[in-house]
Amino acid sequence: MNPLISILITHGRSLASHLAEAKHKSKLGRMHENSDVHKNVEIEITKMLNEFDTTIFIDDVDARTMNKVLQKVEETLQKFTQLDDKKASTYVKLQNQVETLRRNKFVVGNYSAQHLLSKSSPQQASSFCSLLDDSDFEEAYENISPKELDCLLCVIKMLSSMTKEVKKKDLVNWLIGMEMIEDPLEGEQVLGKLVDEGFIDRVIENKTIHNRFKMHQTVLDKLERKMNTVRFRHKLLESNLAISIIDDRREETNVEKIIGLLNINRVTLNSKTFESISKMKNVKLLSLGSSGSPYIGDRLIEVERVINLRSTLRNLSKVKCLSLEGISRIVILPNTIFKLKNLKVLDLKACHDLTIIPRGIRSLSSLTYLDLTMCYMLDHTPFEVSELRNLVVLKGFVINDNDTYIRYDVPCVLHHLTEFRYLTKLSIRTRRVDFPNQEDFEALRIMDELINLKITWIGKSDESSKKIKYLDNVFPKKLKKIGFEAAPATIASQLLELISKQIGMEKVYIKGGRLWDFGPSRAIKFDHVKFLRLRYLHNLHINWSDFQSTFLNLERLEIFECRNLIFFPCDQNGVWECLE
Repeated sequence: MNPLISILITHGRSLASHLAEAKHKSKLGRMHENSDVHKNVEIEITKMLNEFDTTIFIDDVDARTMNKVLQKVEETLQKFTQLDDKKASTYVKLQNQVETLRRNKFVVGNYSAQHLLSKSSPQQASSFCSLLDDSDFEEAYENISPKELDCLLCVIKMLSSMTKEVKKKDLVNWLIGMEMIEDPLEGEQVLGKLVDEGFIDRVIENKTIHNRFKMHQTVLDKLERKMNTVRFRHKLLESNLAISIIDDRREETNVEKIIGLLNINRVTLNSKTFESISKMKNVKLLSLGSSGSPYIGDRLIEVERVINLRSTLRNLSKVKCLSLEGISRIVILPNTIFKLKNLKVLDLKACHDLTIIPRGIRSLSSLTYLDLTMCYMLDHTPFEVSELRNLVVLKGFVINDNDTYIRYDVPCVLHHLTEFRYLTKLSIRTRRVDFPNQEDFEALRIMDELINLKITWIGKSDESSKKIKYLDNVFPKKLKKIGFEAAPATIASQLLELISKQIGMEKVYIKGGRLWDFGPSRAIKFDHVKFLRLRYLHNLHINWSDFQSTFLNLERLEIFECRNLIFFPCDQNGVWECLE
């Protein structure tokens, strides 16, 4: 038997068996029982790579064939990571070995895959193809609904436009704009399903799983084979016509069919751009800012004349998602935005010149997503935001002292958000060194659906603050993730003490500030925290043994630029994972 075929059959069957077992346990909610499976997978793939590396004739194999084989190995590793992301470090290590083998070993030779298969039996050929072609694809395809398939085709277009990687929040918002989904919660569920079934992947870098997604070309090939080719191309053509890219160099045709418009690489939006956009009467997704673009990055986008933006929006009554992320020179939010009665997503992140949000924002009653992050000229959140009761995500909510409000507007305060029945994610920016006080916590505690909370202190937040007496159980019952950035030392210590008492608080992110310990040694225990990320904590001092006795059930620790935690057993990426 051909050595390559033998390797593929032996290990391919074992990997397929391990993957089926892991999937079965995951569906039953028994992921904790997969530890033996993970060990066996590591052994199996290590053996496979060693055999690939040492088999004498391998050097004569067509490099394209072996690259396909190794790509399949990487895809298999990715599937195991998706089933249990706590083992990401193990699989990233194996993926690195695969990449090294691919880079150093294989060159184009005289043997093609067809040549190898021609000398093998039909059963052997079938096993070879099953490793190249995803054996689970048929089941995965049957598991997604027609709606999820339409979302997938839309995601394909978006990923191909953005060099194959897009942030989760951008994909979700764009799908809302395209009327594929209703709100951010449904978007996360759909993307989660597409990841679980293997159609798209989470991006993993330096052993960290990012909130970005990518797709392999093989998925497209499999979809085209599975679906009727004509039907697939027709559906993909519909997506291509529906989603367009801003480009002044070409004349748009069929503008009435354009439903989504994305800015990929334009850092200046001129009169010609807005003249073209104004003809797109049916556009529902309008991403003019830098959202999702790998080409624009952190550069600001300039609108030559803001009046052009204002007049263009007047004609686009069907818009559901509007992203102005990173656009400069917008001082006052145009009133024409408030005439977009169907608007569900308004992304104003990093509009650094934005100073005033007019009262007309109250008319956007359908809004589910509002991002005011990095709008540093905003000294308060206007009261009218309190009338947006359908918000699911609110980012950049501003809380300041009364003397910082330089205009006559009445601010929206935390207590006003208690009427938001659907709010699951909230990020706050504040100059108050005493935030949150007991009154603030009373408001937070009533937010029954809140899952994710982030607080950032800016300005003179490093000033000493008085210790505040808090009651227990001050956080919302469903809160699972909290992050705080540049917190005053006293506030940070008190927050940590409260977090230690919060059942269900699984993820804690701490960035910057003057935190120097986690409380009196052996006095505070974090029984529920499973994931901890520490960044830029230059004053934090604790030894490894005390740390372990403080975080009893920690599964993953990430450290970056914490100069006094040098004797922690983290790897070169600053990551430690519990191996038990």
